[in-house]
Amino acid sequence: MDHRVHEIGFCRGNKRAEKRCLPMQIYPDLLPYELNFMADGGETGSLMRSHDWSRSPLGAPAEWPQPLKTLVGVLLTANQPMFVAWGAQRTLLYNDGYAEVLASKHPAALGRDFLDVWSEIRTDLEPIVVQAYGGLPVHMDDIELLMLRKGYAEEKNFAFSYTPVRDETGAVAGFFCPCIEITDQVLAERRRLADTERQRRLFEQAPGFIAILDGPDHTFEFANAAYRRLTGDRSFVGKPVREALPELERQGFFELLDQVYSTGERVVAQDTPIQLDRPQGRLEQRYLDFIYEPILDEGGKVTGIFVEGHDVTQGYRARLELRDSEERNRRMVERVKDHSIFTTDGDGKVVDWTPGAEAIFGWSAEEITGQSADRLYTLEDRAAGVPAEELATARRERCANDERFHVRRDGTRFFANGSVRPLHDAQGDVTGFIKIARDETQRRAAEAAIRETEQRYRLAAKATNDAIWDWDLATNHVD
Repeated sequence: MDHRVHEIGFCRGNKRAEKRCLPMQIYPDLLPYELNFMADGGETGSLMRSHDWSRSPLGAPAEWPQPLKTLVGVLLTANQPMFVAWGAQRTLLYNDGYAEVLASKHPAALGRDFLDVWSEIRTDLEPIVVQAYGGLPVHMDDIELLMLRKGYAEEKNFAFSYTPVRDETGAVAGFFCPCIEITDQVLAERRRLADTERQRRLFEQAPGFIAILDGPDHTFEFANAAYRRLTGDRSFVGKPVREALPELERQGFFELLDQVYSTGERVVAQDTPIQLDRPQGRLEQRYLDFIYEPILDEGGKVTGIFVEGHDVTQGYRARLELRDSEERNRRMVERVKDHSIFTTDGDGKVVDWTPGAEAIFGWSAEEITGQSADRLYTLEDRAAGVPAEELATARRERCANDERFHVRRDGTRFFANGSVRPLHDAQGDVTGFIKIARDETQRRAAEAAIRETEQRYRLAAKATNDAIWDWDLATNHVD
């Protein structure tokens, strides 16, 4: 369209001399002074200047009231979406920014009744339009509207204000509205809230205890079921930690929270004792593994603390009992000097070597640890694969009996009997072996001496003519 000045009656000289009229987009300075308020505004400003206002309720722009001229001048020079609804017919004037809000309703919306333009949401807008025309300003931070502006219904959100505008007589003649579409922000916030709610549902069901603390007073924003169970099902949300858990005073937890908030550095703790209030005013000792993780805003400032951990009391006490049991067993084993007791890993390398093993085999723990237990066997047995066969039997049958000659550190041989048993982890997998062996050298020597004595006795008995018999004094039995 050739937007010439004569199209809105702004030509100078003879109105019929249309060829002498110049495009106003190129020569805006040719506007009469009283119409300079319409000189800007981009595409919508050009449409506004070329519009035949004489047929509208507003009449010729030169005759518009000064408040309306001022507002039109403001909105045509603004980047933010703005519009004016003027007069009893709520005639709509707007800028390029609002043209984008109108979408397919633009440019037909220019000069029409505001409520007719938005007929699909008239019931939403009419009450606040009436309020504005009644002289009361309206402000909306977020209004959701089901709009038909692109040929289909879509939910959109806007923030805006309706400011009543009075004419020269002091009567409200219309309202002025700067607005902004916030649909993307609203949807993003909904997604954030949905994510937060989903996260909190997961937190609520988590086996470990979780809490979210806000601000320098560490006010509870959230505490999950495990946290509530640990602390006695108290009401936490909205309370500072010092008020919610007063028994923690002088236990060091408040100071740790203050440290994390002031430094922004996480704290990780294990097997930490804590005393918590229980019914009848008694304190119960528990043990916790936990993390205090600072929560940072976009600028990196600490705004709160995320607390996560587990009640490890049972495991801690079980480890203490196991440690005590192991210590008792160790002392018992160390007192055993006539038995060799040692353990190996799954490949047969020595892991633990007791004083009894050192006394029998001659190697110190420092010398033998990490070495293959095969060196304790004779060369013949090693060549025959006896050590590996014993481990395989122990894996398969849970025990392998062992009666054979072994080798001391000095190379001497001795006869021993014992057993090899597998060691298992919590999943039942074999992690190593324990071998118990007794040095049979003295016993076998004593038995040989007895047999030799008995043999000599029998030979002597056969060589004499004297009467010889056995008389058991206890039973008075004679053989």
